[in-house]
Amino acid sequence: MGDSTSIEAPSSSTWKYRVFLSFRDVRKQTGSFAQAFEKHEAGICEGKHEKEKVQRWRNALTQAADLCGEDLKNADSGHEAKFIKKILGEVNKQLHNKYQLDIEHLVGITSRLNDVVRMIDIENSGSKDVVRMIGIWGMGGIGKTTLAKAIYNKFEGSFEGRSLLANVREVIANQPITGLVGLQKQLLNDILKSKGHIKFDSVAKGIEMIRERLPCERALVIIDDADDLHQLKAIARKRDWFGPGSRIIITTRDKHLLDQIGVDGTYMAEEMDENEALELFGWHAFESGYPNQEYLDLSKRVIRYCRGLPLALEVVGSFLIKRPIVEWESHLEKLERSPDGDIQKLLKISYDGLPDHTKREIFLDIS
Repeated sequence: MGDSTSIEAPSSSTWKYRVFLSFRDVRKQTGSFAQAFEKHEAGICEGKHEKEKVQRWRNALTQAADLCGEDLKNADSGHEAKFIKKILGEVNKQLHNKYQLDIEHLVGITSRLNDVVRMIDIENSGSKDVVRMIGIWGMGGIGKTTLAKAIYNKFEGSFEGRSLLANVREVIANQPITGLVGLQKQLLNDILKSKGHIKFDSVAKGIEMIRERLPCERALVIIDDADDLHQLKAIARKRDWFGPGSRIIITTRDKHLLDQIGVDGTYMAEEMDENEALELFGWHAFESGYPNQEYLDLSKRVIRYCRGLPLALEVVGSFLIKRPIVEWESHLEKLERSPDGDIQKLLKISYDGLPDHTKREIFLDIS
């Protein structure tokens, strides 16, 4: 890029304007920049600190003018709209890099993440303008939400808008009348960055606004822990509700729900193997990635009890941390007689979700 360039606004029959930016004036602080600096320096006190600050401003401008840029004529075939969209996308990406979701102890996540990434298919140029829905299913506490958060952190900078609707089942259970409307508002506010200015008071109106406002937005949407088709139909019934290239990730305990909404790919979350389980348990029980040697045999008993379920490992590990061996042995004996209340509550949700009495009886017989 030379010492000057221009950005031309779209022409009309009555007006046309051109904005000139002189990089020479920026680099050397001449012209209008010189006048601005002279006016400022005349008004500041004589302190050393103020003069140093002004010099830092000058240095920053010089460095900014020396940065490499892209020439419109040689980028995107001179297409202004595409060029501007590209610049906005990069600015948006930089602004939102700091909004990473906090995930504690990413144990065993890489291989699982890679499997889902292949289904999401963002890198493939042939499908980058296609809207895809991907489902992640499995029993409660197996790590579906952690995996969804890892997907969000990996790709959030690649989308114009992004939204994570967490704990959908729980939100609606606690707010049966307003919960779904609240989730629709969150989706719109997150993607459009409207800071809570979107107002409506019914699910039907929310659907209408999603259909009207989001088809131009390339968005990453994660619907976490859905358990009813009505929820999905109110948030992401059809792919054309979102802009080209959007990705919708749904986590659920109910695989049939994913079949009903018609996802493009399904990933079944897997329990941890023994090494992964020991590492995760070690972080919660010992604040390190591996159990202390004197607790190793007891730790393996916990692993067998938890059967590779991440949330169970977290619950038991957090209870046992910094306790003596005698308390470990006592607690393990209790667990083997009667399950931990938090874990039992978690598993009961899956049991309660079975569709009829007969299937629940079959489940209990198998158990």
